Amino acid sequence: MKSTLAGIRPAVPVAPGALPVLGHALSMVRDPLDFLTGVGSTADLVEIRLGTQPVMLVCDPELTRQVLVNARTFDKGGRFFEKIRQTVGDGLVSSAWPVHRRHRPLLQPAFHPGRLPRYAAVMRAEAATCAGAWRSGDRVDVSATMQRYAGRVLFKTLFAASSATPFLDDVQRCVPILLRGGYQRTVNPVDLWERVPTPGHRRFAAAVARTRHIADTLITEYRRSGVDHDDLLSMMLAARDENTGSAMTDLEINNHVFTLLIAGTETTASLLSWICH
Repeated sequence: MKSTLAGIRPAVPVAPGALPVLGHALSMVRDPLDFLTGVGSTADLVEIRLGTQPVMLVCDPELTRQVLVNARTFDKGGRFFEKIRQTVGDGLVSSAWPVHRRHRPLLQPAFHPGRLPRYAAVMRAEAATCAGAWRSGDRVDVSATMQRYAGRVLFKTLFAASSATPFLDDVQRCVPILLRGGYQRTVNPVDLWERVPTPGHRRFAAAVARTRHIADTLITEYRRSGVDHDDLLSMMLAARDENTGSAMTDLEINNHVFTLLIAGTETTASLLSWICH
């Protein structure tokens, strides 16, 4: 967290259980929900440590609102967002205020109420397909099922063109790897560990490369055809800055596509899983 009041830091209690060198990183990897739930009830602000790096956990609803709503109270920086940015670039989740301020209006039309009926139609169709495969007495892995469902919905609202369909299974395989590997990188206090060519690191690198390639392929195809498919990618390609008239570059669009595929899948799937719980 970067405060705009540079040099002013309130007295914040440190969460118990920090290990030498690792801090709370091991707890964050092993069972983040249990750890954060436990420390989140102790104070409005709690400091946890990823290695020697202090991280502020905001627990109070009003403070949380200030962080999320007031762009000049909090800007996205520090190790956590630097790690995210290494993978997703300057998407809306990871970009600092100057970039976010310019790109948010360009993406806002994607969330206009007029577009929601089309998204809802995709959601209904995918929900019917998902639930239609269940039989009485079946045991269902809710988390994995909701990940697949959310991923399919997001993919089909991003890419409505029929030419995108062959890439769906690839993206569905990549997203869980990206989520797991991305989280491990944000909480891992030892940077050098990421350079060790473990099987997990190789899978993560391959998933990043494959997802980026798919996004590039579809961006190029959409630009070449000039067809508006009434989907998120078409909207991003058509968006223009109201002040300069400039469009987003292919890399900027790729960053946003990559971010939406990861963040949009995880948040929706988690919400649906908790609803089922």
